[in-house]
Amino acid sequence: MTDTVGQCTRIEVLQHSGKVWVQPAGTTSPELFLLWFFIGTRDIVTNEDISAFDRVRHSMWVAMLQRAMDSGQPVTITHDDAGAFCRAVKVGT
Repeated sequence: MTDTVGQCTRIEVLQHSGKVWVQPAGTTSPELFLLWFFIGTRDIVTNEDISAFDRVRHSMWVAMLQRAMDSGQPVTITHDDAGAFCRAVKVGT
């Protein structure tokens, strides 16, 4: 697992996915991370495809990122070494 620390510059929430852009300190372009990405049966995501725990966790991530973006606080995104899928989101370093 790897941590990326920086300023949240953009959040995007769609029906099947959530994305966040984080600009690490000392860089000129933000990195894109997937908060979640669901593919349901025949491209239709149903309530059975997503657990209540996942819905609450994703809502909390979006709220934390929005607050950090509004206040200018840094965020820490934990992700796989060679991937963009978020494993954890933390406000601060």
